[in-house]
Amino acid sequence: MEIKIDKGLVQRISRLMMRMVPFLPVPEMDDLFSYIRRSQTDFDKQVREAVQALHNTSELVSTLQQRVEERMTKLQTLREEHDKYSELAKMFLVVTHSHSNRAAISEISQTWSVTPAAIAG
Repeated sequence: MEIKIDKGLVQRISRLMMRMVPFLPVPEMDDLFSYIRRSQTDFDKQVREAVQALHNTSELVSTLQQRVEERMTKLQTLREEHDKYSELAKMFLVVTHSHSNRAAISEISQTWSVTPAAIAG
């Protein structure tokens, strides 16, 4: 079990002990100690706030990193799909072009009485 000591009591006891020493400027020393305690408390508070800010920043960076990785995965999937559809479109154009040539050759050969072999060259 932890024993808690009242800070006010400690301060009063220390002030009483300082008054027992002759020619000791007790009020000035008390002010100095109070200033040091407040300064330390303010510093501790700033350190706690800085640590909390770093923790929050770390969480934010982790979240952003996860989102970037998810988007990169989606982008890779989209690139793969784009490549597939590009190849499919190329094949479709080749087939369509080939079919159009056949149809055009057939039409020319019927209209001009030329053999398809002669047209194809």
